[in-house]
Amino acid sequence: MRIPMPGTAMMKLAIAMLLGGVLVACGADRDERARELVRVDAFHQENSAWQADRLERLMRPDGWLALVSRDWLVPGRHAFGGGEAVRYRFDPAEAAVGELELVGTRVVLHPLPGHALRFQGAGVVAPMDLTPPDAGASPRIGFDEGRGRFEVIRRGERFALRVMHDESPTRTGFVGLEYFPAEPGWRIEADFHAHAPGRTIPIINVLGDEEATVNPGRIEFERDGERHSLEALEGPDGTFFVVYADRTNGRDTYAGGRFLYTAPPEDGRVVIDFNRGYNPPCAFSAYTTCPLPPPENRLDLVIDAGERAYAGPSPAAAYQLQ
Repeated sequence: MRIPMPGTAMMKLAIAMLLGGVLVACGADRDERARELVRVDAFHQENSAWQADRLERLMRPDGWLALVSRDWLVPGRHAFGGGEAVRYRFDPAEAAVGELELVGTRVVLHPLPGHALRFQGAGVVAPMDLTPPDAGASPRIGFDEGRGRFEVIRRGERFALRVMHDESPTRTGFVGLEYFPAEPGWRIEADFHAHAPGRTIPIINVLGDEEATVNPGRIEFERDGERHSLEALEGPDGTFFVVYADRTNGRDTYAGGRFLYTAPPEDGRVVIDFNRGYNPPCAFSAYTTCPLPPPENRLDLVIDAGERAYAGPSPAAAYQLQ
């Protein structure tokens, strides 16, 4: 036989159960808030580490800030270095240090006596082939006791002498990088739609050259209820390289757009983190040949994330080593 529980006892039990549920819910909320704080803290730590790595790479002796000249080669054999009698002139060389010979698609270095050109620690005393691979660079030659380096690059059908030096004004006068405040909301999980294998997209660089570039797929993401898309270019090890423009260009960010990389996609999804959008080399140096965003990657969107416009000297300045 069931004995009815007095009303007061039933009320106390109900209150206890309710309080227990509230405490459990509060505990769950606290746990979730704690986990969210850990996630946000990890996000900022990872972003700070990425920014530090970005700065270190830019400041390296062989980084983009070290460039001091880029001269397009012309057929024939011509001297390079300092002085008035050279075809390809750059500082800080006080006189011609060698000659470059362009015959067809072959480039040969001819060292001049009395100048210590070096390759992989050994002196260059005989003619050396500096023909670069397609869209690549030749072996790098040192001069000025290792403080300077030069190489030959190929851009389409053209070849150029590119010179770097530790005392480049863009490197010694570097004023640092500025970023928008990092926001987890700009780290977006997006859809990836693969294109047919072998598909390319025309990419134009700042010199006006056009190159058919491997285009593995399209990245689609949502922001403020609107859908946007970006054409991905092939990066190393399955990553994607994205050249994009947005409504901040020319005002808060570099006018020529920005770059970013993504990790390889997983199950048709890819994370695109605009906090890691960064300025192309052309924002710092007049001697680079940066790709421009294709029309498909010009977003009608204000992306106030990532690297801001560089506040240092104009890359169009005529740099001279003192």
